[in-house]
Amino acid sequence: MAVVPAVIQAREPYTDAKLKEVEAWLPDKPGVTHHPVSDRAYWEKVRAVLGDGVITAAENALKSSNPPWSEETYRIFFKTGSRREGEEMLHPRSERLKSFVAAECLEGKGRFIMAIQDQLLELSKQPSWVLPAHDHDHEIIDGKAVYLELSSANLGCDIALSLEWFGEKMNPAARTVVEAALKQKVIEPVFAVLEKNDPLITARHWWRTAKMNWNAVCTAGSTGAVLSFEPSKRRRALAVLDAVENAHDYLAGFTKDGYCGEGPGYWVYGFGHFLVLTDLLQHESGGRIRLGQFPNASAAATYPERISMDGPVFPAFADAGINSSPDAWARWWAGLLVQGKSEPYPGKGPHGPMVGTLAQWYFIGLDATAPAGAAPVVAPLALHDEFPDGGVLISRVLKAGKVTFSAAMKGGHNGEDHNHNDVGSYVIDLNGTLPVLDPGNTVYTAKTFSKERYDHPILSSYGHSVPRINGQLQTTGRSSAAKITTRTFSAEQDIWEIDLSSCYPKTGLKSLDRRWTFKRGVKPSLQVLDTVKFTETGTFETAVIGTTNWAKADDKTWFVRDGKSILKVSIETSSPAEFRVEKLANPKRFEPGRLGIRLRDKVQEACVRITLEPATETEWSSAQVVENLPVIEKSPQS
Repeated sequence: MAVVPAVIQAREPYTDAKLKEVEAWLPDKPGVTHHPVSDRAYWEKVRAVLGDGVITAAENALKSSNPPWSEETYRIFFKTGSRREGEEMLHPRSERLKSFVAAECLEGKGRFIMAIQDQLLELSKQPSWVLPAHDHDHEIIDGKAVYLELSSANLGCDIALSLEWFGEKMNPAARTVVEAALKQKVIEPVFAVLEKNDPLITARHWWRTAKMNWNAVCTAGSTGAVLSFEPSKRRRALAVLDAVENAHDYLAGFTKDGYCGEGPGYWVYGFGHFLVLTDLLQHESGGRIRLGQFPNASAAATYPERISMDGPVFPAFADAGINSSPDAWARWWAGLLVQGKSEPYPGKGPHGPMVGTLAQWYFIGLDATAPAGAAPVVAPLALHDEFPDGGVLISRVLKAGKVTFSAAMKGGHNGEDHNHNDVGSYVIDLNGTLPVLDPGNTVYTAKTFSKERYDHPILSSYGHSVPRINGQLQTTGRSSAAKITTRTFSAEQDIWEIDLSSCYPKTGLKSLDRRWTFKRGVKPSLQVLDTVKFTETGTFETAVIGTTNWAKADDKTWFVRDGKSILKVSIETSSPAEFRVEKLANPKRFEPGRLGIRLRDKVQEACVRITLEPATETEWSSAQVVENLPVIEKSPQS
């Protein structure tokens, strides 16, 4: 969960010999453009692939104006913890620049040049390019320091590219102002670390050694800005060497089998920027630096295909939305840059309009015009995909190559970046819908990455389909980890069992095992069997997290639905149990329903078996719909 590591790792200074070696590879002048904007034949090809949506969006932007800069709005986060106000002021200002620049690249008529210049000047006057939530102790807005984070690194790269492409067409005085702002807010902070080892800026650039998305995003943005703008070859070589080291650390955040503990949404964000960096360094080094050949890169590139439940549907593990789906462009680009695939570009989809940063958009356009091989043969999904190192299993039922029923089962540990306390949770996909699910993400506030994170019921184990032992929820940290004890796979069924006991220390547990049995056949099902033993006696509770659409036939038979898809939830307990359906509060995000199953009396040993299988509309109609669910706004205290 931690965003800032406790220890900043120092690196040995890069040797003069190594710097000279990299200098020899680099072009004499800064610039990362494969095709200048003057290459109209190239840009017309890109326009033919991407269409005119980018130009139409820019035309609409010309009719609007920036949200006014307000220091009072920026400081709301420091007073209330709300990120919304400051980010809603900052994001549109950078988006307008990208819109104008992308449209001018495609159209090439000069009608967006003045808008680009005006927007660059407006951004140059902005006191901070850093999001308020990342302005540590409001150092930047107070003028005490200048450093880089996600937003400022990306904006710096966007501004550098804007100058590279259109700076010669700008008023010289305006360009001078923009260049000064870029140097002060982006370029010099990079070298405050690499040349001066400034202790404060080095500490704030903790992301250089991080094993998560911040590393890839900040490194791609800052390195892109330096390579595009910085005239000194020595400095550019220094940035390249550091970027290579950063990439090693970022990739180390994936398990050897390619699992991304941050979830599918952050795979796109982090790995998408890693791919930008891959292309940048490969181009600038004349093909000598190929990050796609680094350890873990190839396995990480295949993560989306293997974590997918049925193609477009993914389990919302970690801080991911319930509809998170790695974009087609990122998956295609990973195939090209890391796996060496030559396949037709996916011309239709959300990547067609403006996507991500200008660097991402530009390289998408670049690859869109690359010669493609024959139409790819899409490999069918397998009956199962396992991440034994990451601790995740995806089991599927296939009929004529189509997934009709699948389950995602999660072991892993509770020390992942963007962690939810969810060891032992599971998701069920029935015909492309999710009646039983991971509840997904929350609106980020100051509490989200603080000691109060797990007070939120969506982030704690209370919001996941896992046990509660002696009233205690799962603990956080790497030591709260599942141990896979059984792995049996066949065409008929998959059996996967984990030991969950380490997630509930000091609860009097002797053992706690969860066994999933995924059955295919005529009527598929997922069976979840919990077996608990205490050293003396204790209380046991478990849950099924789904939508808020629940119906009850009797204590042992429940139904949950998502649209037309209905699951029957059959419950067997070794001793009498109590049941309660609740709604978990999650303002402005998905709010799930929780079926709690609690054994009435203390036990020394117990079993709870939950069987989930497709049900019919008739079965639903014969049950009593559960209404007026009580709302849980905070995780219950252990």
